[in-house]
Amino acid sequence: MGIKLLFVCILLILLMSADIKIFLSIYENKIDDKKRVSVPAQFRSIIEGRGGSIIYAYPSLKNQCLEVCTPQRINELESHIESFDIFSEERDILATSILGACEPMQIDAKGRISISDRLLDFAQIDKEIVFVGKGKVFEIWNKQDFNNYFSYARSNVRNSSLFTNKLKNSEARS
Repeated sequence: MGIKLLFVCILLILLMSADIKIFLSIYENKIDDKKRVSVPAQFRSIIEGRGGSIIYAYPSLKNQCLEVCTPQRINELESHIESFDIFSEERDILATSILGACEPMQIDAKGRISISDRLLDFAQIDKEIVFVGKGKVFEIWNKQDFNNYFSYARSNVRNSSLFTNKLKNSEARS
């Protein structure tokens, strides 16, 4: 219980900071009949702070969700992809999977985006969705799929050395 409370306190402190420049936290919402959904206000402020109202979404390479990023991040991804040999299979696979599948989305005056059928189908999104902040990107999930993955992720962090070894190392340094 104590670690959970500490986590919530740290998250609140981070969210209160006016200098947040990464996507944090989890937000639930519903998609309307026109396939529009409101982007969380905290996410919109980061996007607008980077000078725009356009974001880019593509099917995640890791999970059955959508990965969404700013123009700056899509440019970073494109630069990384371009660092591969022009005729390599790795470059072609990444370019096709990320850049080829990527769709720009305009945030409207009410803070909403429209999500294409192709992206909705990939993520198996119907009505209830979850926005998940992950630093430079955020993800859009089907609510039930995310709840299942979140339980899996939390269980694995608690039961693995991923978290405990890092925690022990940071405590040893202090």
